[in-house]
Amino acid sequence: MTHPRSFLPGMREEFTHRGRERAMMGLAGTQHWVIAFAQLVALGYSSSAIGRLVQAGRLHRLHQGVYAVGNPAVPVAGRRLAAVLACGEGALLSRAAAAAHHGLRQSEAARIDVTVPGDRRLIRPGLRIHRCSTLIDEDMTIVDAVPCTSVARTLLDLSSLVDDRGVEQALERAEILEVYDHRQILSLLARMHGHPGTPRLARVVDAANPGTTVSRSGLEEAMLRICRSAGFPEPRLNAHILLGGVHTEVDFLWPAHRVVVEVDSWKYHRQRGQFRRDRRRDQLLELEGWGHARFTDDEIVGQPRHVENVLLGLLAGPRRILPA
Repeated sequence: MTHPRSFLPGMREEFTHRGRERAMMGLAGTQHWVIAFAQLVALGYSSSAIGRLVQAGRLHRLHQGVYAVGNPAVPVAGRRLAAVLACGEGALLSRAAAAAHHGLRQSEAARIDVTVPGDRRLIRPGLRIHRCSTLIDEDMTIVDAVPCTSVARTLLDLSSLVDDRGVEQALERAEILEVYDHRQILSLLARMHGHPGTPRLARVVDAANPGTTVSRSGLEEAMLRICRSAGFPEPRLNAHILLGGVHTEVDFLWPAHRVVVEVDSWKYHRQRGQFRRDRRRDQLLELEGWGHARFTDDEIVGQPRHVENVLLGLLAGPRRILPA
């Protein structure tokens, strides 16, 4: 009679194989069904075992050291991730490919753009590889499991490839998608003087800016000067009111008159998400009986008489009664 222990080595090997298989499928499922040779080795596969998976049609070579798992027809995001994996540690989807991945601009390019750190020279069929030694952590992100350049860095790189209108359209898309970060753009432009895209991006951003770049404290001082010059009651700055059941900070408050004024500065109200939140706040103010107005920084600095007339109408109007 064969002793039961004689089956244990084979059983252990089978269990190990099944564990590797589950791990491979689990990882590939999070990576749009692509996987790298190094990742397979880390899961416990040997070179010969990987070769057998290729021969059996379980793996399909996409690039050197990168495979599709199960089906060679991987989704677009999988092809982009495969391109990044093929270029090794620190590689990022970039330029036109990153712009397409972020949803900023469609790309019909036959080759996928990948940027690698330092001065590594790589050649990969189907890829357009760029070298860069100026990338910092702020320039990198991961979108849908694909390492790529940040929106700001992608816009900068794109600015060296397309005309002004192309950059404007990409900026508009970034705003719609609520991924535009004005602070990051300004920081990037300040440290990337030698980049070929810097002049165009700076020009387009400046042209899109509706005017003044007055600081928040500067706007507050300008508004206070208007109030004092007209003899209006002194407002409370950055005060809180109960709005929609939530304690909400407002820019200028006249509690005795139940009047609220908000200011819209380019710097602080640049994104469409903020724009929508501001409109919702205006609706709540109206519903709850507050007199309210919203002024742009252009109006406060360049049209003080207009601001004064609107404030006069609000403050001289009938006192509003707290809702029951």
